[in-house]
Amino acid sequence: MRSAILKDPIAPFLFALAACVSIFDPGGAVAQEISVPGIEALPMPGSLRVFASNAVGVPVDVSGRIGAAGSGQSWDFTEGPTSASYEYLFEDVSGDETFQSNYLSPQTSERTVINGAFDQSELRLLRFTPGAGVENVGFYSPVTNPSKPYASFNAPLLESAEHLEIGVGWETTTTFDSAIDAAGTLVPTSNTLNQTGLVDASGTVSLPGLWDVEVVRIHKLLQWRT
Repeated sequence: MRSAILKDPIAPFLFALAACVSIFDPGGAVAQEISVPGIEALPMPGSLRVFASNAVGVPVDVSGRIGAAGSGQSWDFTEGPTSASYEYLFEDVSGDETFQSNYLSPQTSERTVINGAFDQSELRLLRFTPGAGVENVGFYSPVTNPSKPYASFNAPLLESAEHLEIGVGWETTTTFDSAIDAAGTLVPTSNTLNQTGLVDASGTVSLPGLWDVEVVRIHKLLQWRT
């Protein structure tokens, strides 16, 4: 049996129709209470996560698919929407002087590929810190903010705790300054991000073309104030 993390980066509830799955091999042991190292939420550089979803504006009925809180849950996602594909490409930026000089020591960048096309609008900059977990240190957006593409957080935003099991939760707040290009005028902005996360369920998920995996579910909410 394998273990995994199911998480959604923005939505307040995890809908596995749009969830990320990170595989962790516990050495063949099947524990009664599922526990996953938080570093599994940060893929190795060169990794590519691929999953199908519904297209923007196309509603999907998720009745009966969400499950309840607690252990012993079972999610069947062997069938679902396939009208859109999302890929997340992770690259090593630990030796990139530009990123290192503009952010708080990022290790990995996350780039989105939607329906086979690179989304050039934004890169997320991530790192793993022992004693904390997976942290987001900012984003790079050369398309939406060409005059000021580096958005560096004043403090890391925690994405995943160092250790994940039911009942583990976290909340972090950070601020950053940015700017919006509006008709040739650069408008400065001050922004506050607050993110909460809670491991509220665990169980087994069935995926198309793959083995069943043991998972923990993260209920995550990101709030942005400008």
